[in-house]
Amino acid sequence: MTRDRPQSTPICPKCGYDQSGEIATWESSCPVEGICPECGLGFAWADVLDPSRVDLAWYVEHAMSKWEMVRRTIPTLWLLLIPNRYWSRMRMESSRSLRRYAIWIFAVMAVAHLLSTIALVVASHSNMKQMNASALQFLANQPPASRGQYQQLLYDVDGVDYWWPLIGESLLYPVVNRSMDTGGMTLDVGSFAIGCAGFSVMWFVLFCAFPTTRKRSQLRMVHVARAMVVAGLFPLLVIEIARVGDALLFAAIIRNPMLAFDSMAMTILFWMMICLLVWIQWFWVSAVWIGWKVKIRWYELILVVFASLFGILIGSFLVFVLSFIGQGIEMVASQIGI
Repeated sequence: MTRDRPQSTPICPKCGYDQSGEIATWESSCPVEGICPECGLGFAWADVLDPSRVDLAWYVEHAMSKWEMVRRTIPTLWLLLIPNRYWSRMRMESSRSLRRYAIWIFAVMAVAHLLSTIALVVASHSNMKQMNASALQFLANQPPASRGQYQQLLYDVDGVDYWWPLIGESLLYPVVNRSMDTGGMTLDVGSFAIGCAGFSVMWFVLFCAFPTTRKRSQLRMVHVARAMVVAGLFPLLVIEIARVGDALLFAAIIRNPMLAFDSMAMTILFWMMICLLVWIQWFWVSAVWIGWKVKIRWYELILVVFASLFGILIGSFLVFVLSFIGQGIEMVASQIGI
C-alpha cells in the first residue's frame, strides 16, 4: 500500500480554511508553527504541507503493507475501546484513507464472523453427538428384535447432507435458525447494536443539519462522517460476540439442562447493551471535546447527547429494512438446502 499524496492546496486540518494566503505572506523563510486565522487551530506547517508525514505508529490507516495492517489491528482496537485515549492520540493533520479503513473493517469482521461461525458449528455438532449418545444408550436397553424401528433416532454425522446445512446455518445465524435452541442473545444484541448505529447517524445529522452548529464548531464535515464510520465498528463486533455467546449458551444447556442459564444470559445481555450505549456516547463526547477541540459548553453537550438518542428511530427503520432482507436470505437458504 502507498501513502496518500500530499494535498495540492494547504488547508487547515480542522476547518478546511485555505492557508495559501498565509503562505503568500512569507518572505525570506517558512515559519515552523502556524495558527489558522479562521478557527484558531495551532499546527506545524510541515504537517499541513505534507499530511503523510504524520505517521501514527499504532493506527491501521497509516499501515504501509497488509502485514503492518495486521500488526496494528490490536493497538487500534485497544485504543478505540477507550475513546478518550483514542482521540487524544489522533491527529487532525494526519493523512486519511477511507478505502484502507474500509478494507480493514471488512477483514476484521470476516475474521470475527469466521470465529463465531466455528463456535456455532462446534456447539451444534456437540449437540448432535450428545443426542446420538443418548439414542445409543436407549437402543442398548431395547430388545434386539425391536432395535431396528428405533434406528431413525441416530443422526448420520459423516455425510455432506449433515455438514452442509450445519455449516450454512451457523454461517447465517440468527437469520437462519432451524435447530439451535439458544437464548436469542444475538437477535436482541443485534437489534440494539443497530439502534446504537442510529445514534451515531444522529450525531452526524445534528452536526450537519444546523448552520449554527457548523459555524460554531468550525469543523470539516469529513471529520464527522469519518467518526460515524469508525463508531460503527464496535456494534458490529458486539454482534459477533453475541453469536459466540449464543454458541456457549447452546453448549451449556446441552451439558447441564437443569441449570438456570437463561437468567445468566439475560444478565450478560443487559450489561452488553449498557456498555455499548455508554461506549457510543463516550466516543462522540471524546471526539468533540478531545479530538476536534470544539468549543462547546458542558450542558450543551449533554443536550446533544440526549438529542442523539432520537437516533433510535433511525435504528428502528434499519432493523425493519434488515428484517425484510433476512426473510429473503432465509428463503434462499431453504432453496439451497440450509
